[in-house]
Order: sequence, then structure tokens, then C-alpha cells
Amino acid sequence: MTKTRILTILVVLMVLLNIGTLAFFLKQNHHKQRPHGRNEAGPKDIVIEKLKLNDEQIATYNQLIVEHQLAIRENDSLMMATRHELYNQLMNQDQTEIDIQLNAVAKLQKQVEIVHFQHFQKLKSLCSEDQLSDFEELAEEMAALFNGVRPPHGQRPPPPRH
Repeated sequence: MTKTRILTILVVLMVLLNIGTLAFFLKQNHHKQRPHGRNEAGPKDIVIEKLKLNDEQIATYNQLIVEHQLAIRENDSLMMATRHELYNQLMNQDQTEIDIQLNAVAKLQKQVEIVHFQHFQKLKSLCSEDQLSDFEELAEEMAALFNGVRPPHGQRPPPPRH
């Protein structure tokens, strides 16, 4: 066999291997899809189903989501810029400036947590008296999720039915 033939065979094998890898990952992502033609329920759908929100509450909740996402996006861009400044300090070792940037990052992270917490406070205020016990249950599940503890598969809420 010539070197050219061996090289051609290796290139063809690499292309086939890449195609196989892409097909595998695309197939995996297909099973993890979300609402609107997706398999898993997203957080919004879970909240709506768990709290049994009516149409008026859903409309208000959708507006709360938009406001929440906007506040988080604004904070994320500030966080990226602040982290950029922090990591620029790797070159000059000015401990005072490093502390200033670390404090700025911490302040922005605190703001993220405040935005999340206030979002759920607003969601709670949206609930009727009948829904408050469901909200309490949902809050306990969220606390477990934020601690990195996920409920066992059989205890997760089912996807919403459309």
C-alpha cells in the first residue's frame, strides 16, 4: 500500500468517526428536549402545573418571567465585565485592586440571588389561599434543587399535558 492510499483510508475513517459522534450527540440531545415539541417539562411548565395556575395567573406569571430574565441578563453582562477586570489582575498582582474586583463580583452575585428570591416572592403573592400549600411544597423542592439534591426520578412531576 502506498502512503497516499493509507492516508486516504485514515481520512475517510476520521470523517466517518466524526459523523458517528455527531449523530450520537444529536440523538442524545433529541431525548432531552424541552417544551414546544420537547420531551421534558421546563421550570415554567412545572410551576404552572404544580400550582395549578389559572389563565389570568399564567399571564401575570409570564410577565414576571420576562422581568426576571431581563434583570438576570443585565446582571450577567455586568458580571462578565467585572470578572474580566478581576482576571486582568492576574498580570499585575495589586492586592487592593484584586479585593475591589472580588467584592464587586460578590456584590453582583448577591444581587442575582436577590433577584431570584424576589421573583419567587412575587410568584407566591400571585397564589390564592388554595395554592399556598402547593407553593410551600414547590419551595421545598426548589430548596433541595439549589442544594444540589434532585428528587428521585419517580418523584419528579410529570410533564404537562397539552
